[in-house]
Amino acid sequence: MSLVVSYRLVASLFEATLAATPAMRLQVEQEVALRAGSTVLTFRAAGDTFETFEAALEDDRTVREVRVLDESIDGERRYRVTVPANETTYWEWAALGCVLLDATVTRGGWNVRMRFPDRAALTAYRTCCGDRGLEFTLRSVREATERTSTYPYGLTAPQYEILAAALAGGYFEVPRGIRVGDLANEFDISDQAASERLRRALSRVLSTLTVDEYYR
Repeated sequence: MSLVVSYRLVASLFEATLAATPAMRLQVEQEVALRAGSTVLTFRAAGDTFETFEAALEDDRTVREVRVLDESIDGERRYRVTVPANETTYWEWAALGCVLLDATVTRGGWNVRMRFPDRAALTAYRTCCGDRGLEFTLRSVREATERTSTYPYGLTAPQYEILAAALAGGYFEVPRGIRVGDLANEFDISDQAASERLRRALSRVLSTLTVDEYYR
């Protein structure tokens, strides 16, 4: 039986930035791998002066290629950064078959909810964090049920994958970095199937945002 685990992680990623803007709160949307061994992390930020936050982010040695995706919307801004392999545990938890459900980052650390395939994977990940000098605090462990969403917002695996690819590729930017045809080629499906899958994914996310207590 897979497990839904909540834990707190104290790591250097964003530490300097949040020390300079202690009121800022980051909500991670996704983290995807790059072939170079780094990852692309997309997140929303709110709670402090964006200009001060962005200046601190540019000086933060734990991230690269800082990009603003959306200007202030409902008091938040969306960002995308590249994270070097040594600043993230993505490769470790992904190799163990874990799935990130959600994560919030504040000056106090990372508050994470993750799905683990079993207790052995949880033990292995916790050991990995300790070996890397990261402070891991376990908060709760419960068995996943059929109602537990493996992917955020109740997305299916194909919906999550195409939405992640669209975000990483710049589909929602102006001008667009990629088009539906590019997504269709990546997943070896027709343009129409890619468009419908992406629309269903977006519809699911938007409908969930209105009821998910995490966003209230």
